[in-house]
Amino acid sequence: MLALAAAFATRRWSAGLPRPVAALRTLAWLAVAALAAKPTLDRLERRRTRPRLAVVLDASPSMASPDDLGSPRLTRAARWLTDNRKRLSERADVALYAGSGAARRVAWEDLPGLKAGGAALDAPTVFGDVAAATPPPERVWLLSDGAFDAGAGGAAEAAAKLGRPLDTLAVGPKEEKPGLTLSAESPDFVFLHGRYSVTARVEARRLAGRAVRIRLEKDGARAGEAVLTRAVTE
Repeated sequence: MLALAAAFATRRWSAGLPRPVAALRTLAWLAVAALAAKPTLDRLERRRTRPRLAVVLDASPSMASPDDLGSPRLTRAARWLTDNRKRLSERADVALYAGSGAARRVAWEDLPGLKAGGAALDAPTVFGDVAAATPPPERVWLLSDGAFDAGAGGAAEAAAKLGRPLDTLAVGPKEEKPGLTLSAESPDFVFLHGRYSVTARVEARRLAGRAVRIRLEKDGARAGEAVLTRAVTE
């Protein structure tokens, strides 16, 4: 538009002039018109929308076991997230959760002091809590050693119902050593002085063909005992 206006304004004074001189006069008028208009340069920035990523750290009892370097598995996983916080935050909108009996939202600053709980990872409940978050995640990461119920109604079915991509990041030693993981579960609410049940869960690793004796004690006295002869075959 400025070029057309300058050409229109200088056509009378440019008549009869040599073409190079007329062109220079037109450019001079164009420069004056541009300065008078005081143009403002607007830079349009494309805002990149980061995908929402939910990161679940398995906080079940087995995650307190050491890895190859002697560090608790949960501590190792939390440290890895802390070390890569900047890279992760640049690429995704990250929401952190500690998962055991349910999913609990945690902040980046909570990672160094995160401790394993007393309940095994309840995959259907944890994934359900994460999926119901506002806003819901578009992708889910699970950092776990895999020492939780993966049978019917466990992690496989929960992952299928999640409705979004699920990536599992393995935590722990390269070679699993023989051992046991114990967890106890009790009701969330009981009446004062009332009786309530406590469920003890035992997970055996690399103990195929061996007998495992479990003893339950109360106040130092034996309250129950069981011998497990059908250990896991892994």
